[in-house]
Amino acid sequence: MRIRCFPRSVAHVIGKHFDVEAQRLANGGFLQRLDYELSFFTSRHQYPFHAVLHSSFYYRGLRMLLDKYQPEDITVLTVSSLKDHEKRSQLVERLTGHRKAGSELEFSFTLNDVEFDEPPPDFADRSFDHFRKLFTHDMRQTLELLKSRNINTDLLDKDELQRHMA
Repeated sequence: MRIRCFPRSVAHVIGKHFDVEAQRLANGGFLQRLDYELSFFTSRHQYPFHAVLHSSFYYRGLRMLLDKYQPEDITVLTVSSLKDHEKRSQLVERLTGHRKAGSELEFSFTLNDVEFDEPPPDFADRSFDHFRKLFTHDMRQTLELLKSRNINTDLLDKDELQRHMA
């Protein structure tokens, strides 16, 4: 954080807020962080610093895109599908109008290979049921919106998106 970007009168307050949020993130478990974020959002209509939930809902973002762009200008994809050479070629052709041969990728589009300091959450646990309901509702609305606007979903791995919802 760059303290010099803030006037001296608020630099201390901003720094203190940053420290409290960083400490909360470091000390809480995954489920506790989600509960905190949901409570924060319902009371303030915005997410806290470094929120997991901020990027976990798709419907609202898609609606905002459809308010500004035509459905044919939108490509919806699952990033992990870009590991497949054929799907990457389809995307390049869709974006440029030309089919180009690309090289094989030497990196992954998933966090599965990244180690974290805490064990991965057990999303099958009942304590995640209320979040599962929220995400299921959002995903159902998102898929219906994609279908109703005829947005191509051939690069979207729906099974991957819904893997923890059942």
